[in-house]
Amino acid sequence: MSDAENTHTFTFNAHLGVYAVAFLDLLGQREAMRPVEAAFEEFAKRHHLFETKDQATIQADPAAQAMAVALDRSVMTIRRFFERYELYAADTAKSMDAWLDSAAAPDQRAVAVRLSRPGIKRLRFSDGLVLYVPMFPSREQGLGSGLFHLLLTCGYLWIAQLADGQPIRGGIDVAAGVAIEDGDLLGPALVNAYTLESKIADYPRIVVGRGVGTFCERMLDGVATDKGTQVDQRVAHIIRELICQAPDGASMIHVLGKRFREIGHRDLGLGMIDRANAFVNSEHERWRADGSERGHRLLAKYERLKGYFDGR
Repeated sequence: MSDAENTHTFTFNAHLGVYAVAFLDLLGQREAMRPVEAAFEEFAKRHHLFETKDQATIQADPAAQAMAVALDRSVMTIRRFFERYELYAADTAKSMDAWLDSAAAPDQRAVAVRLSRPGIKRLRFSDGLVLYVPMFPSREQGLGSGLFHLLLTCGYLWIAQLADGQPIRGGIDVAAGVAIEDGDLLGPALVNAYTLESKIADYPRIVVGRGVGTFCERMLDGVATDKGTQVDQRVAHIIRELICQAPDGASMIHVLGKRFREIGHRDLGLGMIDRANAFVNSEHERWRADGSERGHRLLAKYERLKGYFDGR
């Protein structure tokens, strides 16, 4: 049988390749849903759930009103998280365009061209956000530019959400994936990112998988023979500087590190960091005084996060 006969063709429009993927989870939403569940149980005691009722009857019920208040609070929190990403992405696009327009010297323009088109795409999952970018070199994009922007984006969202008292947890990795025509992403890259978030991160931070390190090693392993490769290797060096190793051995985005603060979003000032630190300290004190099993568990998480802030 020939190679052509062995070749599989997708029955749908898809692109198989290597992707950098981030899975971000907005924490605390399970707890936020508990008042909704309690109100729903009260509502169910007084109403047959499968009977048709007019909205006025439903809305007049105190339990339905309690559900609405709790749901509205949760939905607004999730929307603000999504909107924060959209605003950051739009602001980054404007900044990159301005940088590209201002780059006059050939060396400056070579760097700007390869970094100015991050090409990040997003998917929403309930209270979660998936960000992904293909790792394909082209004339308009460096091989590592998408990963570079993905790290900066996730790091900014992490510190901004902490500063607002709505922490997130996440995972980022580089691996194989299949992007489908309707915008979905499947494959090991997404699975890895989700596993890092749900199994490894444990407390509010953005954990970085082995695929990121492997990518940087391969980028830096060879000798740069052209300007584009030289720029890509510089980006790989910077990516390494944006990551640190936590005491538990996991790699994570080093948002409080010097390099991230030098090149991160302009909003990433000491004011935002101080607000995030204040929230971490307040949560640490809150769970230390709680005394319950849940409080003990969350205290352990915030002790680790507090240690990161204290060590900056």
